[in-house]
Amino acid sequence: MNKTQFIKKLSDSCNIDKNLCDFVLNSAYLLLCDNLKKGETLNIKGFGKFYVKFRKERLLKRGNQTLLIGTKNVPVFKMGKNFKNIIG
Repeated sequence: MNKTQFIKKLSDSCNIDKNLCDFVLNSAYLLLCDNLKKGETLNIKGFGKFYVKFRKERLLKRGNQTLLIGTKNVPVFKMGKNFKNIIG
């Protein structure tokens, strides 16, 4: 399922306009990105937790080459217990 299909199904199930669903979904996405950029955590009980993990710099060996990979922040999603049980 892609974003357009998801918005259509959400619109149909909530009985609201597609444009409003699209606006709400985009706003939620931007809010999540802004919070993660600030280092904050978003925890939705039963669904899961979004947070940022810091990775230290490390060496990567490929054949005879050794590459230095710099530090970076990585977005992480950890599934909630209820969500895991529903998925299987």
